[in-house]
Amino acid sequence: MGKQKKISSVFLFIYLTCVCYYLFGDCMLYKVWECLKVRHKLSVIFMKYGNFYKVYGDDVFIVWKITGYRVINGDHVGFPIKALGNVMKRLEILHVSYIVYDNRDDYLIVDDVRNCYKSVVEEFKKLYLAEDRIKKVVNKFEAMVRNDGKMLDYYEELWK
Repeated sequence: MGKQKKISSVFLFIYLTCVCYYLFGDCMLYKVWECLKVRHKLSVIFMKYGNFYKVYGDDVFIVWKITGYRVINGDHVGFPIKALGNVMKRLEILHVSYIVYDNRDDYLIVDDVRNCYKSVVEEFKKLYLAEDRIKKVVNKFEAMVRNDGKMLDYYEELWK
């Protein structure tokens, strides 16, 4: 019988994480985000993904508002690595705690004692949902006007 080597559990975990990340990409990133969010409910969590950082869940509303970046598929916002410093400064001004995770089980935690995460999320979520509704109404209105030019005349007359 040949010699058997013992593999440390840490090495095995890192290896399996890398394999899963390679195979499942963004799904694995989201799973790690979920685990971090359980422990840090009141912090924005930035997940490094290639040359970008991504945020998920309610963190989306905060990052959307302070950066103006588009919400993708209604569930995440991504932005370039070089923008992270500016985003962190804005969070500190708002007194919102955050975590920066770089995919190597290495992360920076910045806790603000006056953490306003909950109130900021609530405020920015309301703004996002209102803007989303307005965009949908405008899109429907534009489609109706394209189909019927008389309708535009009618509304212009109403708004005088």
